[in-house]
Amino acid sequence: MRNNQSKLRGHHYQGLVESYLRGDSDLKLSGKPVILAATHTGSPRYKYENFQDAMAICKWIGYPDLFITFTCNAKWPEIQLMVDLIRDFTGQDPNRADVISRVFKIKLDEFMMEIKDK
Repeated sequence: MRNNQSKLRGHHYQGLVESYLRGDSDLKLSGKPVILAATHTGSPRYKYENFQDAMAICKWIGYPDLFITFTCNAKWPEIQLMVDLIRDFTGQDPNRADVISRVFKIKLDEFMMEIKDK
């Protein structure tokens, strides 16, 4: 990221220009030393790009009728069973993010299939 700063588009960072126009003499205190690319998950450019993509989809297809939130509970029986098996087999910490994320993905896929097909 640091080696390619000149290649990144910084026109979305209007705050630096505004602070310069206000007369701030030390621009090192303004802004960030490194601009993260849009491919860096969670960066402002990533979020801005995803927002623009979502708005383009809404313009093309139409706005969604539903807004559904799907959350995970670490106390689901499937997760608890697998964590207990892992703990008995290896003695590892029971907070296994890989098990939780896999069970969440399976349940999310089932939920989406039920919404689409049924």
